Amino acid sequence: MATTMNTTQPISSRGGLVPVLRYGNFAGPGYAGRLGSETEITHPSVNGGQPILASVLTQTPQGLASFMKLALQTEPNGYIDGVTRNHDVEYTVAEMRFMTQVQGQFGKLPHELTAQDRQDPAYKQLETARDGEYWQADQRMLTSMAQYKPTDYADSTYRDAALTAFYVKAESGTFGYGLGQEATDFYKTLKTIDANIGTPTLGQSLATLGSANALARGDFEIMPTSVRKFV
Repeated sequence: MATTMNTTQPISSRGGLVPVLRYGNFAGPGYAGRLGSETEITHPSVNGGQPILASVLTQTPQGLASFMKLALQTEPNGYIDGVTRNHDVEYTVAEMRFMTQVQGQFGKLPHELTAQDRQDPAYKQLETARDGEYWQADQRMLTSMAQYKPTDYADSTYRDAALTAFYVKAESGTFGYGLGQEATDFYKTLKTIDANIGTPTLGQSLATLGSANALARGDFEIMPTSVRKFV
């Protein structure tokens, strides 16, 4: 049975305040192997062959594993895509571990927790441990990106956007891990790899957000993305 996974749904169906910018076959939050969180997956190895939204499938450790197994049937399209694929795999392992630990501690999966549960010190500790694994994966990805010297517009644009976005994710206590100076110090090490990399200012971060929004609503995403059928 061959099933084509459609990832060209309207931006509006992706949810969230700002549309996620996708690039290639793997780069973009909630996106791997050309499968977006809003993608309806119909495949004989998933959910008994019955259609299921990726956002629902990935709420359990088993579902997340099957999602990534399916996603990895698509090859990365270029250097950055290969780096982000590896990053996706590392995130998946960390998230599966987190889900399993939360279930063991609370008898519920993360998406089933109440607001009160999420304020429990035990949950906060598990969340911090997961974010620590995420940050280690982020650093490996960003170092690889810093070592890469893109020669075309699409690669260069996405690389710059990713470097800015992941700084905000690491540094900000509101939008990310809240690492503050640790994030700033890491970006100083990236600058030793590529002198053009700097610590993004608030203005640069907002400008990148606006640019990513505009690119996501345009044809940018189509440029580096290949079309492939799953068998």
